Amino acid sequence: MFALALTNTQIVSHEFTLDTAWLRYFNPGAAIAAVWAHVEAQPGARTPERHTIRAYESGLKAFFKFCGNELPTPVLLSMYVASLTTRGLKSSTIASKYLAPVRHYLKALADQHIIGFTGDIRDFIADCRDQIRMAAGIKSPAREITTNTPALWGVGKRLDIKQVNAVLRSMDRDGSPTALRDYALLHIAFSTGLRIAELARITLATFAPEGECFLIKVRGKRSNIDPVPVSSRAYADVLAWVDAYNAPLDDADPRRITSTTPLWQPMTRSGRHLETGINPARGMSHQALRDVIGNRTERALGESYRLAAHDTRRTAAATAYDAGMSITDIQQLLRHKEAAQTYAYVGNKPNFAARSLSTYVTFG
Repeated sequence: MFALALTNTQIVSHEFTLDTAWLRYFNPGAAIAAVWAHVEAQPGARTPERHTIRAYESGLKAFFKFCGNELPTPVLLSMYVASLTTRGLKSSTIASKYLAPVRHYLKALADQHIIGFTGDIRDFIADCRDQIRMAAGIKSPAREITTNTPALWGVGKRLDIKQVNAVLRSMDRDGSPTALRDYALLHIAFSTGLRIAELARITLATFAPEGECFLIKVRGKRSNIDPVPVSSRAYADVLAWVDAYNAPLDDADPRRITSTTPLWQPMTRSGRHLETGINPARGMSHQALRDVIGNRTERALGESYRLAAHDTRRTAAATAYDAGMSITDIQQLLRHKEAAQTYAYVGNKPNFAARSLSTYVTFG
């Protein structure tokens, strides 16, 4: 059950004369329950990972740790946002992880129906309600870097097909089995646009032949299972990794990759199997997969091209669009409900050549 205690909460990072008179009339517990009901109604709350629930819990706990029982006012919220900024958090993280749940809580608090009071008490309640509503309207911090580059292109990183191939060719597949694993992982990631959690769930059983290609049937966001096509070459790369990993292991070894164990298994830095006793059902962690993506792209292209996990998804969209795939087909590939969301992944790449004066005149 989602519950956050408001009692015995320490106020940190600011100094106020604590006035809890507003708590005589408003019910923070009921507001939290309303937030909980809102979260439970979201499709993302019904996935086994329950990411949405954990994100809201984390965001509200951080808020209550900062403000305690203080009346939520615009000044308090401004100080809260400032405290998050000084921690080095990105504006997008502050907006989605910290302010989104707080706004839902404050709106539920301000909407509480409080009756039966007259005179000064009624005026006090109305003043508190106004403060809470204004606090709920606090703006997210501005983006750290401003630019004239089209906004959609400025979100995340995208590689073109030459850069993608440079990353793949940088891995020595005749060497360590780790290179075979990383090659197969990045080939799948770049060509399917799967999310990091979906990549982690892949097993051999999730591949099914479909004509000249294969379909990956893996549980996605909101527990949807929508098949994602992948080439026979990518599937062959997967099998090459599995064969190399299983080759030194006995048939009874629990570390072997079977049809139902996670496809991506950890190995030592020298390319050796981990000691017995590990749980192969866990596979590589999400962070380990992120590290593979980041390290491999940085090693091949340089530090400025180190990709975050979701950047492989953006790259898949951008390379597909550059190759002539329609937005509708890319939308189906990425399993987006709205085409507008797909455009955000494709990005609006600026035409720098058209802006260059040297395109129109010759100097010197």
